[in-house]
Amino acid sequence: MGWLPLGFVSGGLAFLEYCVQVPANRIDYKVFGGPFSLMELKVI
Repeated sequence: MGWLPLGFVSGGLAFLEYCVQVPANRIDYKVFGGPFSLMELKVI
């Protein structure tokens, strides 16, 4: 197996993690009713 398919798999996993992380951060943000401020989310 070459490096190119492994790179696509790794990039795909990173993209999926990003798609899950962004809505979770939005839910936790104070403006949307969550407990954390913007600075607290950046530190976390």
